[in-house]
Amino acid sequence: TAERLQQEQKMRDMELEKINNLDSKISIELNTLNERREQMKEELKTFGDIGKLKTDADTFRYEMQTRRKQLDARRKALKQQVQHVSLQYDKEKKALAASESAGTLESLEQKLRHYEQNIFHLNEFIDSKEAETDYSGVYEEVSKQVADVNELLKTITSRPY
Repeated sequence: TAERLQQEQKMRDMELEKINNLDSKISIELNTLNERREQMKEELKTFGDIGKLKTDADTFRYEMQTRRKQLDARRKALKQQVQHVSLQYDKEKKALAASESAGTLESLEQKLRHYEQNIFHLNEFIDSKEAETDYSGVYEEVSKQVADVNELLKTITSRPY
């Protein structure tokens, strides 16, 4: 019976803890609802004056329409400026294309590109031939062998028979 009473006491303690947690949750929820209620009261004051709301909306609408007209005028002006600059650019481009020096410059640029391409290919060819004819490793090996043979010959000739 003592065990049963202890288990029952634990169950009652857990229930008490749940009730306390529930109580704190309820108080938090009440605070939130009170804050929301106060906010709604303030909004009711604002929305209660329908005349003021209408005048505010009309004022805002007028300001936005005015702003729209200003931005449309600005857009049209910018569009005209872009057209004007584009026309000037096209005229200058045509004049440049018709110019004798432009043709000469274009042909010189083509020659320069051709020369650059030839130089690149020649450099690649030179690099590949250098790689093919690079005998420095073989030269070092042969020189080492010659030095070894020379030393061997020196030791053989220096010995008495």
